[in-house]
Amino acid sequence: MPALGVLRLIRRVFFVIVLAAIWLGVFAVTAGLPWNAPFIAGKRLTLEGRDFLVRSGQGKLVPRGLEISSVGADGTALQTARLGRARSEQTPILRYRIADFPKTLELALIFRRSDAPEDVQSISLPAPVLPESAVDLTRLPQWRGEILEVGFAEYAAGQVVAPDHAQFTPFRIERVSLQARSWSEVFPRLLSDWFGYRPWALLSISALGPQLDTLPTSSMPVAIGIGSVLSLLAGWLILGLPRRTFVQTTLLTVFAAWVVLDLRWLDDLLSKHRVIETLYADKSWDERAQIQPDDDTLRAASELAKIAVDAGAKRILVAGDSQYTTLRLVYFLLPQNAAPLASVLAAAPGESLPADALIAVLGSDAKYDAEKHSLSLPSVTLPVVLMSENGSLRVFRPAEPAR
Repeated sequence: MPALGVLRLIRRVFFVIVLAAIWLGVFAVTAGLPWNAPFIAGKRLTLEGRDFLVRSGQGKLVPRGLEISSVGADGTALQTARLGRARSEQTPILRYRIADFPKTLELALIFRRSDAPEDVQSISLPAPVLPESAVDLTRLPQWRGEILEVGFAEYAAGQVVAPDHAQFTPFRIERVSLQARSWSEVFPRLLSDWFGYRPWALLSISALGPQLDTLPTSSMPVAIGIGSVLSLLAGWLILGLPRRTFVQTTLLTVFAAWVVLDLRWLDDLLSKHRVIETLYADKSWDERAQIQPDDDTLRAASELAKIAVDAGAKRILVAGDSQYTTLRLVYFLLPQNAAPLASVLAAAPGESLPADALIAVLGSDAKYDAEKHSLSLPSVTLPVVLMSENGSLRVFRPAEPAR
C-alpha cells in the first residue's frame, strides 16, 4: 500500500509538470514564439516619457512621465521620439506603459524607416487597459529595415466617436520599449491580445463587427480549446482516470472553458457599453441623433436633401471617397430615393442616367471638366452639369451626351 501511494504521488507530480508544459507550449505557439528564444530579451531599447516630444496637442513633463493634457485643433494628439537607427528584426516586440488612457480615443503607433524617411507608417494598437501592454510588430508588413523614429497618435475612435464629443481626459506616457523576442514577453503579449480594449468598427451601415486596420491578434478560444483537450488527454493517460470520472471531468472542463470565454466576451461588451454611456447617457434623443462620428457626411446629406427638393429630383446617385462614406451618405438621405452611383452604373452599363436624377460627389477625387461638362470616374466618364459646389460636396445633373 505505501508503494501504491508513492506511485500515485509520482503520477500526480508528473501530471502537474506535464500540465504546466502543455499550457506553456500552447501559449508560446499562440504567441508565435520560437522555441530557441532566450528567457530574457537580449536586445532592448527603452524610452522614458521625457524622451517624447509633443508634436500636436498639449503636454508637460511630470514625475512619472509625459502627461498629455489636450489634443490639437484637428482633434489629434501626437508624440514622437528619435531612435537613431534601430533594426526592426532585432526589436520586434513593442511594450508600452500608458496610464489613464481614455477609451473614447483610439491609439496608433507611428514610425518612420530609413528607406522612406518622408513616409509615416501607422497602425492601430489596443488601448492600454493593463499596467503594461505588449504587441508583436512582426505581424505588420511595414515593420522592416531601420527604424528612425517612433511615436503615438491619439484621436477620436473612428466610426464610433464624433471628434467634437470625444470627452478627452489627460493621460500619461510613462515608458516604451522595443525588445527582442523572449519567453518573458509571452504572457504580456497574450494578455494584451486577449484583454486589450479595441473599439467597435462599422463594417456596413448598421453592422457591428471585428475591428479593422489593427494588428492581427491571437485567438483566445483556440488556445483554450487546444490546451483543454491536451490537458484532458494527459489526465487520462497519466492518472489513469476511470471512464466515468473522465467523462465528468471533460464536461466540467468544457463548461469552465465556456464560462471563461463568455465572461471575457461580456467584459468586452460592457467596456464598449460604458463608452457609449459616456457619450450619450446624459443627452436627449434629438441630441443623440446629431452626434455622428462622421458629422461632415451628415451635414452634406442635409444640404443635398434640400437641393434635391428644390430641383425636384426623383433619385440621388452618390459617390464618396470610400465605400463607407458612400453608404453612410445613402443612409443619411433616407427616405430619399438614393443609391450608390457605382452600383447603378454597374447594373446598367452604357445606359444614360435619367434627367430627373442628381449625382452627388462627396470627398471623391473624381475630376470635373467644366469646358466639356464631364465627370471622370475610375471606370466611366459621364456628361453632367454642375449645379452646386460647397467644400467637398459637388452636385451635378446628368446631361445629354455631346453629339
